[in-house]
Amino acid sequence: MRQVLIALFFSLLGTNIQAQPKPEKTIADLKEAYNGESNASVKYAKYSEIAKKEGYLNIALMFQATSKAESIHAANHLAVLNKLGVKLNGPELKPFTPGTTADNLADGIKGETWEYESMYPPMIKHSEDEQAFEATVSFRYAKDTEKKHRTIYDKALASLKAGQEKSISSIWYVCPTCGNTYTTADLAVSCEFCGTLRPRFIQFK
Repeated sequence: MRQVLIALFFSLLGTNIQAQPKPEKTIADLKEAYNGESNASVKYAKYSEIAKKEGYLNIALMFQATSKAESIHAANHLAVLNKLGVKLNGPELKPFTPGTTADNLADGIKGETWEYESMYPPMIKHSEDEQAFEATVSFRYAKDTEKKHRTIYDKALASLKAGQEKSISSIWYVCPTCGNTYTTADLAVSCEFCGTLRPRFIQFK
């Protein structure tokens, strides 16, 4: 089923969807998700700067990679909105106050957990009910990646608290199609979420 949805996602990239009534719930969800992912990308970029200033270079690279992943999710959501005939002038960015790197990791854990446990599951259900399957794929890419980000942040915070920041990977990879995020330890030949081949991955080091 996953491969079928992925194929459908790519086949519809250049298609203007007008044959059926617009999926109103899905459109609202896509707007919310687009704004959420855009805000997360900006936030993690700032967290990367703070980590670098505090001397946590590996965590800084990690936040660079996850910031890029969130921007990919935002771009995917926006692409689906555009195909549905919805044009936006850009994301609605909210002000935020960063803390220390430990604070920022805890905030990332909280945000990622909420997205994959509470935000994306009903969005996926709405898109399936409204047969907006290209949105379903985009939502699933993001949900699966956010769950992985939660694990990454958990491990990073534990390492930081133990004084072992240097044990965190110093090289990170991001799939340009779905945002899936890898270290050298779990790097795959192709992305397990979307099948994109490893040579296309974006590297941070």
